[in-house]
Amino acid sequence: MTLHGTSEHAKQALLKRGDVCRLLGISPATFHRLNRRGVLPPPCFSAGRITRWSSESLTNFLKTNATTDSQ
Repeated sequence: MTLHGTSEHAKQALLKRGDVCRLLGISPATFHRLNRRGVLPPPCFSAGRITRWSSESLTNFLKTNATTDSQ
């Protein structure tokens, strides 16, 4: 899902929980555990039961944690 707007921030892709799981290669249970522990980046949008994560923050998360996991 991509927002259509004028700013670069507004064009950033927003990912659902399932998209985040696929991107990170984790199960929904692992996602909930990591999210509850504060390991994952916080969502950039939350309204009621709708929560979205920015693709940029998750990409940065992967880059940062790829170096720590390989040690």
